Amino acid sequence: MAEMSRRNFLRAAGTAAVAVELGGCARSGSTSDVRRSDTFSVLNKDVQAVRNYNAFSPSNHATPSFGLVYEQLVRLDALHGARIRPWLASAWEFSDGGRTLTFTARRGVTFSDGTPMTANDIFYTLQLPLKHAELTPSGVEYTGVHMVGRDKVALTFDEPSYQNLVECVNVRVVPRHIWQHQDPVKWTNPNPVGTGPTVLQGFSSQQSTFRRRKGYWGGDLPMEYVRYPCATEDAAKLMLIDGELDLATIAWPGATQHYVPKDPRKYRYNPPPAGGSEGVAFNLTTPPWNDVHVRRAMSLAIDRKVVSRVMNDGQLPMYVTNLDDRIYRDWIAPEYRGKVQQLDVAGARHELQQAGWSVQNGRLVKDGRTHRVSMRFCNDYPAWHIESAVLVDQWRKHLGLDVELIAQPGATFFDQVNSGHFDIALWFCGNGTSMYQSYHSIMDPALSVSAGKVATGNPGRWNDPATKSLLAGMRQTDHEPTLQKLGHQLQKIVVEQVPFVPNVSGNMWCVINQSYWTDWPDDRTSKMIAADSGPDLVLMLQQLKRVNQA
Repeated sequence: MAEMSRRNFLRAAGTAAVAVELGGCARSGSTSDVRRSDTFSVLNKDVQAVRNYNAFSPSNHATPSFGLVYEQLVRLDALHGARIRPWLASAWEFSDGGRTLTFTARRGVTFSDGTPMTANDIFYTLQLPLKHAELTPSGVEYTGVHMVGRDKVALTFDEPSYQNLVECVNVRVVPRHIWQHQDPVKWTNPNPVGTGPTVLQGFSSQQSTFRRRKGYWGGDLPMEYVRYPCATEDAAKLMLIDGELDLATIAWPGATQHYVPKDPRKYRYNPPPAGGSEGVAFNLTTPPWNDVHVRRAMSLAIDRKVVSRVMNDGQLPMYVTNLDDRIYRDWIAPEYRGKVQQLDVAGARHELQQAGWSVQNGRLVKDGRTHRVSMRFCNDYPAWHIESAVLVDQWRKHLGLDVELIAQPGATFFDQVNSGHFDIALWFCGNGTSMYQSYHSIMDPALSVSAGKVATGNPGRWNDPATKSLLAGMRQTDHEPTLQKLGHQLQKIVVEQVPFVPNVSGNMWCVINQSYWTDWPDDRTSKMIAADSGPDLVLMLQQLKRVNQA
């Protein structure tokens, strides 16, 4: 009875949200007559939407739903070895030994106000972070940008930078003729104009609605509208069951038992690998984490099969290299292919003893000094509550170690960890956009900063000269055999030195209801993924068909 009351409450809340949205939309284009069968509905995981469509905004209060308006320079093909594919740039090439990267602007592209997109718009966009560093909190690697003829734009770097092409996946091209008259730092851009396939039709704090536009360079969408209702992940599950959502990019523990079987013809949940992992980051600047034996012990004391089984959301035990074999198999050293670190309690205890550590009253002890372990995690992610609890249980069970859990909202969690104010933390280990980025983002000493300063990567402050040299070598070449050789050496460091602990696979979350739309990507054979933003969303939407027209 309590569950039914909760369900009715959430449904009522969702109905109220729609009513609010329709009222709000009346002020910026009514959508009250929109048929559900003409609409694709995808979850906005923000509890409340903010009308800030500044694609560069340093504010945390920018809408995440501008992916159908502003488009990227290039596309990351996550299913096929994290290759870079053309998008608004039709081609690119490196020159000057990797110090210059030149993009060719795609022809025939227009902004939604009818103005042609040219290389000038790309040039303007790429200049913005150089003029306003605050627009790119993670920093930019290039040091200059200039026009080359009428249809090309070149980035210049201080050193060979072949691996920085992937960073251009995050470049969203904006119209110079509009933005040059605004302050790009403060402007909220309430009525965005971009090259994407839609325009903003309606907005409220609970939902934004986009209308298909004519003349999109990539081809029309089959649906008239795309809407982004706001909801919590729990509320989204009920909305999916009830057909109020077509897609939600959320992790759903137990979905294969409690969602898909309700109607296998309509409900799908099979999140493909993203390439990176979720794992444990150490504060490597302080004891005991600067001792490799302690790090090895923490890793050996985890039964990843148990973690994966309890989470029950599609995340598998992660491979020892931090490279998912399902994406990067050809890049992985033969001795590590398919290998997952197995639980080894005796080995874990031996590692501690070898370095003079013991566990007393739940704490790590050495030379009379006691260290109480605490682990931070972001409580915005429901699955992390489960994962962190299982990890703590594993360490208590196998080592007798008590680990205090510290739950924090994302607004403070990421700053705390990146500033070095943590003991250990549940973390995204490697972003999975390439073999290089999988290691650069989590362990490149070139990104290391002193404690107290906010790092743009390598939050544990790993400061190994060999790692630094290997990653620098990867940046300076696009020769695949050389990249593979350097990558194998990095894999050996990850496995043997354990600068962080890969735990479970990072996944591309997608829960699907096929009541209104069919021909979704097949996770095993498709050339695209189910996504809620960017080029992958566009490609997916273009492929879909109305159920009654399939």
